[in-house]
Amino acid sequence: MEHESLRFFDASVNELAGTILTELCELLLASLNLYNNKLEGVLPPILAHSPNLYELKLFSNKLIGTEILAIICQRGEFEELILMCNYFSGKIPASLGDCRSLKRVRLKSNNLSGSVPDGVWGLPHLNLLELSENSLSGKISKAISGAYNLSNLLLSNNMFSGSIPEEIGMLDNLVEFAASNNNLSGRIPESVMKLSQLVNVDLSYNQLSGELNFGGIGELSKVTDLNLSHNRFDGSVPSELGKFPVLNNLDLSWNKFSGEIPMMLQNLKLTGLNLSYNQLSGDIPPFFANDKYKTSFIGNPGLCGHQLGLCDCHCHGKSKNRRYVWILWSIFALAGVVFIIGVAWFYFRYRKAKKLKVLSVSRWKSFHKLGFSKFEVSKLLSEDNVIGSGASGKVYKVVLSNGEVVAVKRLCGAPMNVDGNVGARKDEFDAEVETQGRIRHKNIMRWLWCCCNSEDQRLLVYEYMPNGSLADLLKGNNKSLLDLPTRYKIAVDAAEGLSYLHHDCVPPIVQDVKSNNILVDAEFVA
Repeated sequence: MEHESLRFFDASVNELAGTILTELCELLLASLNLYNNKLEGVLPPILAHSPNLYELKLFSNKLIGTEILAIICQRGEFEELILMCNYFSGKIPASLGDCRSLKRVRLKSNNLSGSVPDGVWGLPHLNLLELSENSLSGKISKAISGAYNLSNLLLSNNMFSGSIPEEIGMLDNLVEFAASNNNLSGRIPESVMKLSQLVNVDLSYNQLSGELNFGGIGELSKVTDLNLSHNRFDGSVPSELGKFPVLNNLDLSWNKFSGEIPMMLQNLKLTGLNLSYNQLSGDIPPFFANDKYKTSFIGNPGLCGHQLGLCDCHCHGKSKNRRYVWILWSIFALAGVVFIIGVAWFYFRYRKAKKLKVLSVSRWKSFHKLGFSKFEVSKLLSEDNVIGSGASGKVYKVVLSNGEVVAVKRLCGAPMNVDGNVGARKDEFDAEVETQGRIRHKNIMRWLWCCCNSEDQRLLVYEYMPNGSLADLLKGNNKSLLDLPTRYKIAVDAAEGLSYLHHDCVPPIVQDVKSNNILVDAEFVA
């Protein structure tokens, strides 16, 4: 091929099929992006001979073979290996662990097997290691202590075994630790419970055991999702969980926890709680004794609370229960058909009324701990608080009763797709809310809360940015605030946010990028 000076080649998100041309790989490329196509066959090993190559993004194809992994970093300058969602098989070569320049390794959803070399676990500049959905086995190596820059460790759906090493507690930058559906056993090391940057922890579907010890609870101030379900944990549910300041989802189901449910859990602003199928007993805390949490406690015969249809904790012995059953059956026998018809009529009428009531209330979802209610937000949406408007709706600055300041965007008009189908558009809106709610990055605007009611009014609550948009700062009297270092910092922040959306989200998220959509907080962080 001509174009010997070509360094960056990107033909991603097309319908390309067939094999990757050897002539293309003979170029001295620095970056090759062919993701989201239909390419197949073996990746030509000659590609690794390029002295400039630092980035290879070939995910979501049908490529096979692992030969290139053994030689990809011969020059020692390779940084990003993004090959998830292909058909690569065999073992991860030990030579990949010598590539100390690697920053991101994403091999999710392939057919890889065998153990992971110690060198790969301990790569010093690695910030993302994604090995989920393969057939990898062996232990998580203690050499992982060397990966001191690691922020995302994703190992779910493999066959890893043994205990979780204490050395993971040395990864001070770890934000996400997901190792569900493996064969991990033993206790969770106390050092892991002291990682101050942890946000998501998913160790479900393993064989972990012992009591949970959250003695270092003060360190875990950022955890929003904790899933330890389908393990063998025992002892009591730690009351310290009630001190997690931003915990949204807690799943401890299918374990062997016993004793009473801590009253301190009522302090949490949970969107999801599951304590089902344990050995818990005693009263259900009053805050959870309603239909919203009806399935959160099933499979615990010792729990009681008549609000959820369970037995009264102060009921008498078995003799009284038998007498009660005998009296109840006598009443049914005397009432006969009239009683049954009456109950059926009342039941269906009640279900119909309840359904109508559910349809009339708002559908809302919170993504973080809330210090306000939807009713308070709605009352403060006055014209005096409008700080911006556009074709899609208005934006309000709202000062809450607790002193917190938030930005509320009211989207106008019924959500409708191009075919005029309102229901389908609502499903798309709900899917976008779920996707945005899972995004957690320091340079991506946090959604705090979302509401969509029966009149098709949709409210989105964000963090309030005192310095407004970049467009506001670049014009008018605010222009003097942006010296060269500040402009550079804002540009880097925006680039990191876009990089996360385009390269770390599957599928990639592409948004409308302009200066009006880049918001700046009080510290000039974009």
